[in-house]
Amino acid sequence: MSIKANKYPQLALSGGDEGLFELNLANSLPNNLKRVEKQNPIYQISKNHSSFSNYSYLNIYNTSLVEKSFLAQFKWSIEKGKNDREIPIRNFDSNINDKDIFEINNDKHFLSWGIEDKIYKARNGGFDIIKLNYYANLDKGEKKFTKLDSVNLHAWKGEVISGGTAYFGNIVECENALVVIQSNGENLTIPGPITRWRVYPRSMNYENHLHVILDDKIEIYSFNHDYFVNQFEKSIGIQFNQEKHRRIIKKSYFDDTDESLFDDGEDLPF
Repeated sequence: MSIKANKYPQLALSGGDEGLFELNLANSLPNNLKRVEKQNPIYQISKNHSSFSNYSYLNIYNTSLVEKSFLAQFKWSIEKGKNDREIPIRNFDSNINDKDIFEINNDKHFLSWGIEDKIYKARNGGFDIIKLNYYANLDKGEKKFTKLDSVNLHAWKGEVISGGTAYFGNIVECENALVVIQSNGENLTIPGPITRWRVYPRSMNYENHLHVILDDKIEIYSFNHDYFVNQFEKSIGIQFNQEKHRRIIKKSYFDDTDESLFDDGEDLPF
């Protein structure tokens, strides 16, 4: 089981052969997805294989190591509540697979992953980057998916076997090394073998950290260059957007949680 949290009170749950699920703790819940538990608001998004997943704003990018990866797309629907009050509902819309996103014609499987405004797909010798524009006006010829760049990797590092993205850049795990491609164009290579690594792009305090576990030690890296990078022009890493709509200071990403789902004194079920 792989778990990834959204900025809002949802958790994407990757269950391998069981598919992709979501624990939704928001005040408004979807009405077109199957709820798989009575006690907890867990919904099945797809029955397709799910190795790990991550949020792309409103949507979820599902990565599979054995079959096609896909972007699970959601949309807002306005429904009438009590006293005819309008309630926004985040409902499932459709899936689009990575072959269509990257316009690939062959059937060879390569790893792909996505987070927020970008999607990445490995290929022989490197990986390609797609920029997402959820506000694209298709009637005016604007594209929802635009290829930004291609990155090549040295052959000795081996094939790409995993990947992740933070504000400071891309983290690409290869067979023989961990490569950090920074948003300012510089690269950092950490020779393997790599036991485990993690970034924290939705942390309140550690979004610029990379933690790497090696055979005999743990290394913690702090990247501070992204503060000086133009966020609208960067092709590597997550684009930083200040949340201007909030009128109060947000102390936790679970401030929006519907606490009525739990009895007094009980902790969250994870």
